[in-house]
Amino acid sequence: MDANVSLRFFRIQKPDAQSPAPDIVLKNLFNRELKDREIALDEGVLLRLERYEPEATYRVGEFCRIQKTNIPPSAGPDGLIPTKLEGDRGLGHLAAFRYHVPTNVFLLQINMQCATPKRISAYFGQAEQRPLYVLKPVFRRDALLRMQKGEVRSFTVAFAEPENLAAFDDPRLSVLKGTKQAARLFHAHEIEITISAGSSRKRHLTQMESKRILSKLSRTKGVSTLMANVKEGNKTIPLDLLEDQLKHSEVLDLPSDNPLRNYEMRKTLLTNTFNANLAELTALFGPKNDAG
Repeated sequence: MDANVSLRFFRIQKPDAQSPAPDIVLKNLFNRELKDREIALDEGVLLRLERYEPEATYRVGEFCRIQKTNIPPSAGPDGLIPTKLEGDRGLGHLAAFRYHVPTNVFLLQINMQCATPKRISAYFGQAEQRPLYVLKPVFRRDALLRMQKGEVRSFTVAFAEPENLAAFDDPRLSVLKGTKQAARLFHAHEIEITISAGSSRKRHLTQMESKRILSKLSRTKGVSTLMANVKEGNKTIPLDLLEDQLKHSEVLDLPSDNPLRNYEMRKTLLTNTFNANLAELTALFGPKNDAG
């Protein structure tokens, strides 16, 4: 079965200094019985840590989202029939990961049916009875340095559906409510918003808040466009904050009848991808360059 396996790099921000590190969270989860690793998240999502392996300075494994409702039917030459699952079983949607402890870099297989960055943030937090462990995307080195040193002058974000406007902090704001209502009225399937400091060079956006919301939007499901104009000296440089994320994609011939072999093939891809980027990640986030 050919499958396009997409991987993205993140760093994990703890809720506070007293919260356990991500590798401890993973270890604590794995020490539970399999059933006890299951945590119900928002939207009826049931997630659990399925596999976990310590490998020197890495922690590797996979998450499983268990789908027990809204099961699609089986399709055959005689039409559609209900899919029957035995006992308390559900469909298993899988996403592998590889976490490097020294750099706090987390490589995740992106599977929107399974463990999205938002769901993992909530899963880790609920597992430790704490707020979210935020997954922040890692950008390519040139884009990252420009974001750190430059001044955000404007940004444009496009949402695939009106409901995805909730990515902004307060969806109750009248402008967002009005935008949602207008999108429904005109049956719009994409909404584009531009926030700018204007043409005056003396005006600027609040930098800390701008970079915080850009980071949040870059890991939000349903964002189809995310562009920022960053000022460097007398120049303004456009950055594509979806394409400039550090990521990798590859087509694998994954077996559908052998879950362990399927996992091992994806695990090998994560290992090779991490190794190919390790020098750059260490230079950016190693102990002497840790940005927290």
